Amino acid sequence: LPLELQNLIILTFAATTNRRFVMRGGPFEPSIDSLPDELELREQALPDAGHWQTAVQRASSLFGLTPAQVLNAANVGRLVDDVRQAAAQKRDATARLVAQVRDRSTRYAAGVAGARQQTAESAQALLAAVTQAAEGDVVAALATATLVTSDAAVGRTLGQAQVCADTLTNTRWDMFDAMRDLQDHRRDAAASVLSRLSEVLTSDEHVLPLKSRLEELERDAMRLLTAAAPPPTPAPTPAGTPPAPAPVVLPPAPATMGPEVVEEKQQLRLSGAAAAEALDDLKARMAKDQDLELTLIWRLQRKGTQL
Repeated sequence: LPLELQNLIILTFAATTNRRFVMRGGPFEPSIDSLPDELELREQALPDAGHWQTAVQRASSLFGLTPAQVLNAANVGRLVDDVRQAAAQKRDATARLVAQVRDRSTRYAAGVAGARQQTAESAQALLAAVTQAAEGDVVAALATATLVTSDAAVGRTLGQAQVCADTLTNTRWDMFDAMRDLQDHRRDAAASVLSRLSEVLTSDEHVLPLKSRLEELERDAMRLLTAAAPPPTPAPTPAGTPPAPAPVVLPPAPATMGPEVVEEKQQLRLSGAAAAEALDDLKARMAKDQDLELTLIWRLQRKGTQL
């Protein structure tokens, strides 16, 4: 027979007997033009139809997969492989998240096992059930797993498990510890921040995103811890005490002006006639301007004597 006809017969046989193709332990999608000789044809037990529909829906909402809707051996095998791989990738981050949410809830949420912790624990139990189930039981394990909160909550938690676990590791918890001891004017504001912290730790991820809310609370805690103390309140005045007099404000002193120098010069060793002429000139100027004042500094000396 031609090769294409041979392949068609094999494909038809696989479809009618609930078998699927496997290559080197993993799924393989054959076609009439592609059917390598090293393929293995395995019988695939088909799950309950109801379990199949639920598993298809959960594979999409919890793991972001897009499985085929038709119930046949090839689709079941592909779903089993894809779900197992996705579950294995998320197990470590989810386990870290569960441990850290428990610890932080004990320390900052009065030990309340809120929706965030319940959802994380449901997600962890689901992953364990899927990865530990036998190949023929994976669909049933996925479909019948008990999710305490909701599929949407578990799906969001699985998608953000790594981010949330890293956030819980890197948050400055010492600041929230310090706020517990505040007993001054910041006490009420600190209680409000700690109350919001408890709310975040006990709420589902799709209700209150952990990373953005913890970053906001860290900023509020930092501002509060570094806030300056308010100025002291003045002591109340006893009844019957007269009010203190208002301080007396003195008017500014009038500006005073110093004398204006009109002319200043020095003439040395004048003869009697020259001295008389200089004095007559000064006398005439002062007679002309009554506001002028004269300051005299003189020295009489005899010719030929030493200074």
